[in-house]
Amino acid sequence: MPTRPDMLAAANNAAWCAAVWRAHGLAVERQSGMLICLAETPRFYPNAVTLDPGHDTTEQRALLAGLSRNVPFEFSVKDSFNSLALGDLGFDLLFEASWIWREPQGTREGRGSLAWHRIGADQLANWEAAWRGRVEVPTERTFPDRLMHDDNVRVLAGVDGRSGIVAGLIAYAAAGVVGLTNAFGPELPGPSVMAELTSDAPLVGYERGRALADSRRQGFVPVGDLAVWVKPAGAPL
Repeated sequence: MPTRPDMLAAANNAAWCAAVWRAHGLAVERQSGMLICLAETPRFYPNAVTLDPGHDTTEQRALLAGLSRNVPFEFSVKDSFNSLALGDLGFDLLFEASWIWREPQGTREGRGSLAWHRIGADQLANWEAAWRGRVEVPTERTFPDRLMHDDNVRVLAGVDGRSGIVAGLIAYAAAGVVGLTNAFGPELPGPSVMAELTSDAPLVGYERGRALADSRRQGFVPVGDLAVWVKPAGAPL
């Protein structure tokens, strides 16, 4: 088990990506210090995630060059330690971001304006519609119902009395931490709700730009850098 905060955050995020891949019936492989999915993945989810900052980057680059050559879909890589520099292999840099970390903070803060609760598979389609900001969820869901078969997944909805689900986030427990992802809406759940989910585990995630500044005001600290690279469909290199 890694002990560095950035490695724990990366391991948690890789496990979450793998959970989404599996929920879509996609196979997960581990090669050269990376988790890999060789099929077309859901939007916003990569085909490879690096896990080990000490792994030979020359080996990783060679593997990624081969796996992404002439594939009929966009092939993306989450470079968890911003160390691969894939531009010469036909990839475009999509964005850079920072891993963030927050120690448990107890339940002392006040309550927000929304009622928060954990949802089940029967409400997941409505939650996804709110996350997308659309009335209807498209045929190809990002979060299919079978995702809820994973006991490490917690999907939270923030509800007001008039509009239904207006906020939400997903919390995923892995690698001894709880990763927060896919947050939307005007506020996050209060510490008492988070304490029920986390069992005093640190909270992790990644942010950039204004969202990173907001996370720092919420008590998170940056603990490392990552980058996401994308190669267009059919790129020969």
